[in-house]
Amino acid sequence: MQEEFPIATLRPTAFKSGLKEILWIYQDQSNDVQLLEEKYGVKYWRSWANEDGNLGLAYGRQMKYEHQYKEGYFNQIDMLIWDLKNNPYRRRMITNLYNHQDLRGMTLYPYAFLTMWDYDGEYLNMTLVQRSSDYLVAGNINVTQYALLQHMIAQV
Repeated sequence: MQEEFPIATLRPTAFKSGLKEILWIYQDQSNDVQLLEEKYGVKYWRSWANEDGNLGLAYGRQMKYEHQYKEGYFNQIDMLIWDLKNNPYRRRMITNLYNHQDLRGMTLYPYAFLTMWDYDGEYLNMTLVQRSSDYLVAGNINVTQYALLQHMIAQV
């Protein structure tokens, strides 16, 4: 494991809130803002919630969908973990929150939306693609969040 972690020190980074959001999306597989508020204490998503108190088909809802793969039915994160355990050198390890057919049903298009994973025999590498970044305003929250996700997946 490398000893460095990509967190900027120029401005404060909401490290704990970022971790809680990652757990909400990838572990809880939720888009329910009330769950995020009550379980994790993260309150700033309310302005993007719809009348049902969720983000529509965005974020965790995309992780929850099960897809049929050659290996069986999996959601994206479970398929990623299955691949890492059973075929770690596969070049198809991708998660994607940006589903074009669901965009109309999202209250907010995902910012950080695509991860590509590969294992080089020593390290688990991940590339994050995001459609925008307010790096100077919000700090490096997405970079920090997805580095945390990478560490969590590597632990599994």
